[in-house]
Amino acid sequence: MSQSVKFRSQTIEVLRAEAARKKRSIAGQAEYWIELGQYLESMPGMTFERVDAALDGKLARSDLNELEQVAYIHRMAAKPTRAALDNHGARRAAGGGVGIDENGRLVRRLADGRTVPYQ
Repeated sequence: MSQSVKFRSQTIEVLRAEAARKKRSIAGQAEYWIELGQYLESMPGMTFERVDAALDGKLARSDLNELEQVAYIHRMAAKPTRAALDNHGARRAAGGGVGIDENGRLVRRLADGRTVPYQ
């Protein structure tokens, strides 16, 4: 049985773009991301509480494992908290941090000011 679900306009636009890119329906893309989220939350070593603590400034991002850091970056891009923005600003001023370059790639800023693709 199908049911209607309300999403923010911004979420629908992201779903629509990704669905078109992946040749899925919008509902199919939403279902895929829901299943992916369920999988990620069940993975050993993935602790979203630690990611949330880092976003709130209660845990250093450097204390997160690699998988948690990827989740941190995605959550920061989707809905940054004030503490995360402040932390990001301080890191950027110190010559660190991540961002999106003019080509839409996720990049890491090095201490010397150069950016390199995030891997």
